[in-house]
Amino acid sequence: MQNNHIVFILVLIFIFYDQSIQLCQKFSNHLIISTINKTIPISKRCYTIGQCHLTVTTSDYHHHIKLKQNNDSSQLFFSSKFKLLINYDSHNTQMLFSSISTNGIINTTNISTKNCYIGKEFVKRNTRQYNRSGSTSSIIITFNSSSFIDYRHKTILNYPLRLSVRFRTLGRISNGVLFSLIYGKSISSIIPFIIIEHTNGKIEITILRLDERKVLSNVTSIQCGKNVNNDNWHKLYFEIDLNGIFKIVVDDDIRTSQIPTYVVSSWNINALLVGDTRRLNTDIFQPFIGYMSDLIFNDEYLFKNLITRKQDIQSLFHIYSQHIIVGYRIAFFNLITIETQTSHIAFSERESQNKNHGKLDIYFLFRSYVPDGIILYRYAQGLNEYFAIGLRAGILTLFMDFGFGKRQIVSDESTKLADGKWHEVRVTRIGTDKIELVVDNRVNRSTLSANGIRNAVSLQPVLYIGGIPNNNLINLTDSGLNSYGFQGCLSSFIVDGRLLDYQTALALHGKVNMNVCSDLNKLCYDFTCIHSGICITNDNDGPKCDCMETAYIGERCDKLPNGFYFGKRNLIGSLEYVMAQTRQTEHDIITFGLQTYSISAQIFRLESDLNLYSLEYEIVRGRSYIKLNLGEKQSDIYSAITHITDGIYHAIKIIRKFSIIELYVDGIRIKLEGGNKYLNQLESKSFLAQRRLRIGNFKNISQWNGIIAA
Repeated sequence: MQNNHIVFILVLIFIFYDQSIQLCQKFSNHLIISTINKTIPISKRCYTIGQCHLTVTTSDYHHHIKLKQNNDSSQLFFSSKFKLLINYDSHNTQMLFSSISTNGIINTTNISTKNCYIGKEFVKRNTRQYNRSGSTSSIIITFNSSSFIDYRHKTILNYPLRLSVRFRTLGRISNGVLFSLIYGKSISSIIPFIIIEHTNGKIEITILRLDERKVLSNVTSIQCGKNVNNDNWHKLYFEIDLNGIFKIVVDDDIRTSQIPTYVVSSWNINALLVGDTRRLNTDIFQPFIGYMSDLIFNDEYLFKNLITRKQDIQSLFHIYSQHIIVGYRIAFFNLITIETQTSHIAFSERESQNKNHGKLDIYFLFRSYVPDGIILYRYAQGLNEYFAIGLRAGILTLFMDFGFGKRQIVSDESTKLADGKWHEVRVTRIGTDKIELVVDNRVNRSTLSANGIRNAVSLQPVLYIGGIPNNNLINLTDSGLNSYGFQGCLSSFIVDGRLLDYQTALALHGKVNMNVCSDLNKLCYDFTCIHSGICITNDNDGPKCDCMETAYIGERCDKLPNGFYFGKRNLIGSLEYVMAQTRQTEHDIITFGLQTYSISAQIFRLESDLNLYSLEYEIVRGRSYIKLNLGEKQSDIYSAITHITDGIYHAIKIIRKFSIIELYVDGIRIKLEGGNKYLNQLESKSFLAQRRLRIGNFKNISQWNGIIAA
């Protein structure tokens, strides 16, 4: 009896041991079980799906499927005369089993896998957030507008051709080519036969062939899936056999079709292009922009080779790639630098040019140090309606007025975005009455009236990027946004599914640098130079301030200069500069700093020999007087109350243009009274022979105390 117990225990140990040493691999998105082949031994395959185990056994008669879920198990049998397609639908938590003959799908059965994730967090496929690192077995590739991978097989590929991938578009962009199955004569010379692209929310397969004239012609096109450009992850599976039967699976949507066998037999496909359009010799196709993962082509995991050392790669494909980024990263493309707040770019927005016009789907990246500025602006011509996005005190603000009430959405007010770092922005229309603003994955929403949202379609025909023109059509009422433009870098602008191409812009105004994000520390800002200093920059050096006409000195024109003290010990003092050569000019700019408590003071006199010309500035009882004489007995006199005798340092600038005088005090233009004597006689006057500049008590008749600096 004891011996029987020992045998029973040994049998149990063997059973458990046998189960423990059977290694089950993680189930991928799709699996195809071939028909029975009597020359190949019967095999048993094991896969894991969450906490479940899937075993597949093929015999002479059946494909035997067993799915064990905790204490329950499900079993299915399919004829092994036909191929078996197993598709894992993680969105609806089910397995799909389909028998496939040469004429298409015979039947389909599903099994729920919800119990496979009890006690575990289950992340749906189409979640808004995706783990940027992916699972340990997933490799994510980021594609920008110039990225592509060329997988060139060493021989002509054998059928069936099978391809599966997970993909996510960026910013709801409307179209882009994911794959092209081609014959590659060389790296630069190709003939495409199958093109797989996403267009207007669907996956479209285009089948081509060479006709008798060796010209590519369209055989057929078929679409599958929906909303595949909604900025979420989606699954794609494609298969075609030698008989021309092909199948497309996009998420839960399945399409099958067939093309003539002579078309397939005329192909000599030897390569797979990923994300490449530039060699298709047409402007119809656009590059794929977004992310791909888990690319399997003819049972080979292709992305694995991108992270494997060259000497360790074991593949039948030669790989040539450009501008790809391994990992889930921000995709930068179409970079521009807007150097000044008076610059902007205008695009035509006529509905005939964009099928998605008016959907209010916007994506872009920005970085700036300037806390205020308009980034995007649309308006309804002839109506008091507009849509604007910009920075206001370092916070991103979306403001809209569609004629049914004003609404605004702001980013997180605790985070200032004018920090010189890149920030990601999404604006999305949700349903018929909501607008969503997402900045760096933080969501804010606003509800509008349905009529107001629909009325957004009327916002045409011009879209402004980076700023707005200075004209009466621009409306920013109650937005809190000022009319200054954005200053900094912009990238990856997608508006209503359309990639903005600055080369086709309606107009570029001001200083805009294309295809580069310049060093923001080398730009001239309004705050770089103060007191109206002029900022000067070049590609090699940082910004410098020209303080010549400010009455200040220092790197930012922020320091007081050394000056001359007049009236010390109650004495009369003056300075006189005599020019080596007489100076003829029609314009004069005289800038100086003044600090005094004296309510009357003689400041300067610019004169010529023989008194043919003179320009004087003095203060009499707190009022400023400017006298201009062009050889007449009586001078032309300008005057104004300026409030500069308060003992505080003031910057004073006097500009003469012919016989017109302008006066500025601390950067503010002062309105002058009098002075129009020479307006009608100007053509007969000559501005000649300036010789001397007298500073201080040029009349030697009175004294005053104060400092003049220049």
